[in-house]
Amino acid sequence: MHCDVVDLFEMTPDLDKYLIDVELNGKPQRFEVDSGARFSLLSECDFNKLNLGVPLEKSNVCFRSYTSNIIKPIGKVSLTVTYNGKQIDGELHIVPAGHDALLGRQWI
Repeated sequence: MHCDVVDLFEMTPDLDKYLIDVELNGKPQRFEVDSGARFSLLSECDFNKLNLGVPLEKSNVCFRSYTSNIIKPIGKVSLTVTYNGKQIDGELHIVPAGHDALLGRQWI
């Protein structure tokens, strides 16, 4: 399968991470805000725990981490994102377990 590779550059130490709590279809989830990431990502493990009840769609995007590793998403979902009472409809890419939840520019 062909996918477009998108760079994800996050080079700050863990102590400098900016974490934010949002709701995904009404369920709480903590994300690291990454203004260098174009898309928002969530691990498959966290996605399954949330039990959002939304269908997983095919994704044609792959991501490149700052260490040059390629991350191929399992799929993507469309959902409602809520923060401080404000809602947007957003797209979230589901990636294999072991990756942090990243809130990218599309939701900032």
